[in-house]
Amino acid sequence: MSRHRVEEVNSGPPSIKYVPFDPSALGRKTKSMPKATKGAARRILKIREFLGNLMKIARHQQIATKLTK
Repeated sequence: MSRHRVEEVNSGPPSIKYVPFDPSALGRKTKSMPKATKGAARRILKIREFLGNLMKIARHQQIATKLTK
């Protein structure tokens, strides 16, 4: 992934740049699920959370690189 494309994505208004993931919506769905899929959903939630944290780190680093330029 080139640096150029990252800049293009972030140059828009902030509403387009970042869509927050709402874990509570997924949590409501898991309660009505059978146990087998409940475990899968929990795993998906964990992965999503992990990816969200990665995105947070990436965003902070981007801000940091913009400030140091």
